Amino acid sequence: MIPSWSWIMPVSVAFSIFGSLNGGMFMLGRLNYAGSKEGHLPSLISMLHVHYLTPAPAMIISTLIGCIFVIPSDLLSLTNYFSFCSWLLIGLTCASLIVLRFREPNLERPYKVR
Repeated sequence: MIPSWSWIMPVSVAFSIFGSLNGGMFMLGRLNYAGSKEGHLPSLISMLHVHYLTPAPAMIISTLIGCIFVIPSDLLSLTNYFSFCSWLLIGLTCASLIVLRFREPNLERPYKVR
């Protein structure tokens, strides 16, 4: 409506995308860390930073995977690959809960859903 303010929408979309990818990177690093803590991934990933107690190796591995994805392509492909991989890991995590529910019915669970 106001031509002089037309730049606000692209900047808002850029901030939104940046925030979403930032949150996704931290979520993926925490998923890798939790999977490593439980013994599903190499134990190197479950190490914490000495002073800040953050899962630095898990974040570094997630960042390296992102860098490898962007080498042969462009930024749009990186976003697509990262989204696919992150949703694949989330889907596998949810599927593992269902598998464990039926494979180990008497396993002690920290929370129950009825």
